[in-house]
Amino acid sequence: MACAPAHPPGAARPLAPPAVALEHVSQVFRGTGGQSVTALRDISLEVAAHSFTVIVGPSGCGKSTVLRMVAGLLPIRAGTGRIFGHPIERPRDDTAMVFQRPALLPWLTVTDNLLFPLRHRGRPVTGADRDRAARMLETIGLQDFARSFPAELSGGMQQRVGIGRALLGAPSLLLMDEPFSALDALTRDEMSFELLRLRERHRSAVLFITHSIPEAVLLADRICVMSARPGTIRETIEVDLPAPRGPQTLRLPRFHDLCEHLRALLTERA
Repeated sequence: MACAPAHPPGAARPLAPPAVALEHVSQVFRGTGGQSVTALRDISLEVAAHSFTVIVGPSGCGKSTVLRMVAGLLPIRAGTGRIFGHPIERPRDDTAMVFQRPALLPWLTVTDNLLFPLRHRGRPVTGADRDRAARMLETIGLQDFARSFPAELSGGMQQRVGIGRALLGAPSLLLMDEPFSALDALTRDEMSFELLRLRERHRSAVLFITHSIPEAVLLADRICVMSARPGTIRETIEVDLPAPRGPQTLRLPRFHDLCEHLRALLTERA
């Protein structure tokens, strides 16, 4: 007897699990004097597959703590956290992280910095890997700097290498902790547009931390607004700006309306 198909014609397919799901997560740190500090309280959020979610909030509210927990760098001691339906227990190979500074190794060329995570996993780098690195350099516009060292690059170029390094492993989830905060305003805008362009080719889910209101509105599908410590999610904003986004997006009345709404949330007392 023939087996019935897993999904009969017309039947609804099961929904894919979200890229990230945090449910009622709290975090308490112990100080050296034995005192306790509640950093997060009852955080619940979801990041859909292939979506771009931004977290904003006042300094010290726990934004980076959330990101480190999702990355598996900090244990979740209260509540639950899952990545694509699997409990967060340790760093995962399908997750990549971009920090505030690119943390490139100064003694390696741009190409070898791109390839370093593959070596770090303990496997040899193949010719196919180098071909992929070359294509990534073209994607991020640094094909002429393959043999350059980090000190020979501008800050924006170094951050492109950091993003390219993260994307080279084709992560399903990309975590970004204020990756443009050290850049000047003009370079920061350029990098935001670059990131939008890269997302068209690499459909990773993104969880992005920033203090910049325009940056959040430009990049996000969804913005989670956190309160002051102990951090919790005050409001979630769906960003309904048309695609594709670029410099023209900054001139839209809806863009300015969303920025004003977000600014009001961040400046009023929780």
